[in-house]
Amino acid sequence: MSTRQHVACWALALWLASGSALAAPALEVLCRDFTVPNRIEGLPERLSDIQGLQINRFTTRDGVKLAYCVFHSIPDAVPL
Repeated sequence: MSTRQHVACWALALWLASGSALAAPALEVLCRDFTVPNRIEGLPERLSDIQGLQINRFTTRDGVKLAYCVFHSIPDAVPL
């Protein structure tokens, strides 16, 4: 199975597990902007520089709290 297929399977599993939970903009969820401590050339330096990044949180039936990121459009700089 390719990396893209693994990512798609995990995304589908998280989506199914989350039920009706909807993702919210990352800055709204975290309530502040973050700066990457070790800058990598060509990648965003701040959280607010990542367009379309959203965070979804949910609690599983057994009480485990999970959170994951959702991109509405995957940036070109992020290889899969």
